[in-house]
Amino acid sequence: AFNSARGHIGFGDGPYNGVFAGLSIALNPVTVSKPGQMRPTTSLLLEHNGRNLSAGLRFGLTPNLKADIAMLNMEKAMIGLNYSVNM
Repeated sequence: AFNSARGHIGFGDGPYNGVFAGLSIALNPVTVSKPGQMRPTTSLLLEHNGRNLSAGLRFGLTPNLKADIAMLNMEKAMIGLNYSVNM
């Protein structure tokens, strides 16, 4: 299950002041469903900014559309949508 884990590290300013690190783990990297059913790919997201931990789930609804649900600093709920295009 953890052979699809990916890590990242970064440095930022403002709300991301200082060094932060994160981990994403694909829970079901392949969508297997019957015709007419949608079963999104799902990833677990974890990030630590040196002070607080944030955690969430990312659902790949289509190759271009993703939905996130997370707890920022483990105290504030967040939902989001991301649509990407190749240029």
